[in-house]
Amino acid sequence: MLDPASPPRTSSQGTRNPICDGSVHLDPLSYRANELQKRTEHATELTEDLSRISEELDSLKSRMDDLGSGMTDSKPLVAIKQGLARLKTEIKQMDLRIGVIQHTLLHAKLKNKGPMSMLDSPTFSIQILSVYDSRF
Repeated sequence: MLDPASPPRTSSQGTRNPICDGSVHLDPLSYRANELQKRTEHATELTEDLSRISEELDSLKSRMDDLGSGMTDSKPLVAIKQGLARLKTEIKQMDLRIGVIQHTLLHAKLKNKGPMSMLDSPTFSIQILSVYDSRF
């Protein structure tokens, strides 16, 4: 048998016998500690990857929601309708102005009852436009 007080045995190649010196018990413990540390680091890396991917997923979901709500959003349609209403109002105002100019021209023709050549002169047109501009 082995004597505990005797020095550790060595094999023929000069290495120590792990059974005798107790290193058999220490090596598996340190090996397992290293494995635990490596696996813990790997789990931490995977957790970080998961959180990064979750953030990207949330970002993509919010972008998709924004795009989806933009397609059903009626703001552009409302803006077009408001623009058409403004155009209709401006057309009515222009029709009114045209009517005023026509009335002024007819009034001037009736007042003058003179030669029509005077009504066709450029100065007469300028006078009519100045009257129109002063009213609006």
